[in-house]
Amino acid sequence: MVAEIAMKRASFFGRAPIVADIDVAIALLGYGGDADPEFVAQRSSFVHGADHEYPVRRSIVDAVPEETLRLRVADIAAEIAGWRAAACSRFADASASGAVAPE
Repeated sequence: MVAEIAMKRASFFGRAPIVADIDVAIALLGYGGDADPEFVAQRSSFVHGADHEYPVRRSIVDAVPEETLRLRVADIAAEIAGWRAAACSRFADASASGAVAPE
């Protein structure tokens, strides 16, 4: 998931991924150790199967808005909580229906 979000961010700038893109992906997904336990539990649920299921990966990557990915690394922190809340809501709704989150 980190690599795919980093690649999506880099594509908006017309270049290959760099460390900043990876840092943004790690921050959004809460893999940097700063995510609250509730988000970690929900993240574990919505990324489950992403390693082998392309539609799951695509839905997660597509859930990150372009405007968020275009932010400077220094400015992304203000967007993280909002994106995490939206992602949890989106994927909880999809999980309850047994479907992959809609685009």
